Amino acid sequence: MIETSNKYWYGGVVQGPATTKKFNSIIFGVNEVPFTEFKVIGMKVDKGDPIVIPEAPWQSYYVDQWGLSKEYNVNWPILNDSTTLVGDASIGGAAVSGWKGLQGGFGQDVEISTTKAIIVKGQIEFVGADAGDAYTPIRYALTYQDSNTTLQYALTDSATWSHRGNHFGYEFTPRTGAGVMANGAGGGGTVWTVNNGNWASTYSNGGKPIIAVNQAPRNAQIIAGKYNVAISVQAINDTTNEVRWYMIETSNKYWYGGVVQGPATTKKFNSIIFGVNEVPFTEFKVIGMKVDKGNPIVVPKAPWQNFYVDTWGIYGGNSGGWSLRPGDLTGNVDYNGTAVPNGLAVVRGDLGLINPEPGVDVFVLKGNINLTGGSFEGSASLRFGLFNGEGGTIVIDSSMDSSNAWTGSEATNIGYLFIPQEGTNSGVTWASGSGTFGRITYGLWNAYEDGTALGNLGPIQTAGGAGTYKFEICVAPKTDGTSQVLWTLKKNDGSYYMEGNAIDNAPVTSFNSFILGIGQGATATSLHLTDIQATMTDKVIITDVESPISGIPTSYTLGQNYPNPFNPTTTIEFALPKDSEVKMVVYDILGREVANLIKGDLKAGYHQINFNASNLASGIYFYSIKAGDFTSAKKLVLMK
Repeated sequence: MIETSNKYWYGGVVQGPATTKKFNSIIFGVNEVPFTEFKVIGMKVDKGDPIVIPEAPWQSYYVDQWGLSKEYNVNWPILNDSTTLVGDASIGGAAVSGWKGLQGGFGQDVEISTTKAIIVKGQIEFVGADAGDAYTPIRYALTYQDSNTTLQYALTDSATWSHRGNHFGYEFTPRTGAGVMANGAGGGGTVWTVNNGNWASTYSNGGKPIIAVNQAPRNAQIIAGKYNVAISVQAINDTTNEVRWYMIETSNKYWYGGVVQGPATTKKFNSIIFGVNEVPFTEFKVIGMKVDKGNPIVVPKAPWQNFYVDTWGIYGGNSGGWSLRPGDLTGNVDYNGTAVPNGLAVVRGDLGLINPEPGVDVFVLKGNINLTGGSFEGSASLRFGLFNGEGGTIVIDSSMDSSNAWTGSEATNIGYLFIPQEGTNSGVTWASGSGTFGRITYGLWNAYEDGTALGNLGPIQTAGGAGTYKFEICVAPKTDGTSQVLWTLKKNDGSYYMEGNAIDNAPVTSFNSFILGIGQGATATSLHLTDIQATMTDKVIITDVESPISGIPTSYTLGQNYPNPFNPTTTIEFALPKDSEVKMVVYDILGREVANLIKGDLKAGYHQINFNASNLASGIYFYSIKAGDFTSAKKLVLMK
């Protein structure tokens, strides 16, 4: 029964007892309203397929059923009364420890679908204190709670929901400062499933963490003040939902948000719940909280602030007999030994979670590697890179001379691994061929044998030895789904220089650590990392790198590859008189592009790149360069 302008809708589909299989009348009755006439117009009888029920109209509304959460209702009263605006709520009192919970009911079950998400948004406010490094000072959840709960004593200071537990949905546990991330059954995380459990517990929520996302800027604190809060949940299929969320301080001093797909513990929701703890707040407010349906929310971009890496530990139990200590300055760490490492000595620096935005952000990690007593002469004796994998927590490991050590597994990483050569060392053999850098898809962070080689450029200057090396790693995700990966390693005295540049067609899109290992043929007796800094820019360029060969070229040149003919690798040299955007590609004799060697900005100077044609057939090919207004092409011959 639908009013013709859709102002009233009543309908549905139900199955029930068959009290009859035949019908001969329709009957209407009206009552209780001062109607003056009731009309039936064009009423018709037919047989055929069942009717199609039109979709019910939707109108957003403010949450108006507020009460204390039954689980946590003893520490603070609710402050709502008859003058409180619809959509608003608050709890408060003396600053006491223990959870205080506030639950808002929707008054109906709001169902999601693959075309319509539920959207709950408004503001929250913390009054009285900053959270500092406290452990989960706020937890909140979007849930469906079974129908045996009711709001009792509404609009009094004792307004409370009658039933605890039996929640289904999603729990959010934002981190503050350098505090510990929420942990419980299934590990640690910042978004959890709730499956017939306690909405705020990470042990009795019946679910598990589905994502671990740190706040931004790095180690930002939850401070007193107002925050914009939003959640949307949309069905992906019968078993999976997409959850989007954010909690952002109104002047952008704190950001927590993201998008994740997880188990569909429910397809309907009827409450939003907040709980505060661990901080001497005196009041917690909800302002203009509203329920809607439609397209999922857009999560605002996280604010960025450059930072020096400040959390270091030995990784995977690999100390090589050395001891690790944080340096005197943030961004520094000392890995000391009295002899060469007796195995791979590995150090991991935590980055939080870095998610560069495609086409907008370019992530750069840079710093210095100081080697004393020797260098990395052995094959693959120095390995480092950017990764996303399990770190766990930092502990003091007495078996490692009281060194800081990570508890997480080193065999859960994806990322980019760089293996610089020194002297006569050659590139190592990856699963996809030889190379000096490449992608680790999933597994042990330094297991190049299982990874994909992305480039095989050898060092331009090869002296090496003990001393300080400046490195930079640059990852620039593209809107076409690829990423440009660049890196350099240069010794401060100019005696060693190496670089690489590649387009990755199956890129790694987020990072949480910088990992470095040295050993297995190295002659260094200690390692010091200094000024390790994470930065975000908008330009694809490796900065602060001088020309590897004394002097700057006076003109653009493209050299003839050598050897030529070749099988399967050859070297191509070129010169840039100024910083240039460079594109170098290889074509077959029909003009089809068969390899993309370089695409991005390079510094002025002399450069070389190794081209591996192991995946190509014998024949004549052409390589071309475009740098600024300069273009040139030359022929090369592959003979297998």
